[in-house]
Amino acid sequence: KEVGGLKEAIKGLKTAAAGAALGAGALAAAYQATVGQTIKYAKEVRDLGRNIGATSEETSRLIQVADDYQISSGELSGALEMAVKRGFKPSIESIAELSDQYKSIQDPIERANVLSEKFGKGWTTLTPLLEQGGDAIRSQSAAIDEHLILTQQEIDAARDHEIMLDNLGARWPAFTLQLGNAAIPVLNDA
Repeated sequence: KEVGGLKEAIKGLKTAAAGAALGAGALAAAYQATVGQTIKYAKEVRDLGRNIGATSEETSRLIQVADDYQISSGELSGALEMAVKRGFKPSIESIAELSDQYKSIQDPIERANVLSEKFGKGWTTLTPLLEQGGDAIRSQSAAIDEHLILTQQEIDAARDHEIMLDNLGARWPAFTLQLGNAAIPVLNDA
């Protein structure tokens, strides 16, 4: 009877461990889908904003409007960083004005020259956006869901969380070594 009781206890322990593992997996997935994505987006906004000299709000708008035309934040970053090097100050308004200028030029060679002067070799990256016209770009910017427009406070909070995770990751190996060093003498004496 004692063996049967032990088997049942082990079986119950296995079931509890499996349930805990599933729960931990679900929590990790939920964390990644929410906090993880927020940190990733905040980093994109922070990095691009720093590189082009724009506020977090303006940078968020640029990223979101570009995304509407399947222009990734990486592609947008490359084009806008080149534009800054060439003296162009990226903002929704300056992109809208450039869009109107782009649309007013009928000669494709002249259009290519105007854009390559500002964006270098990657000028074609922004053409799906620039083809829309200034009013459409301004309207899209105004229609962006406010939750996609990050404030500097939200950017800073996400960065603080990144630093906390990095510090926690750095402490974990030290903690496991401390446990190992405490366990080795006990195990040697057993």
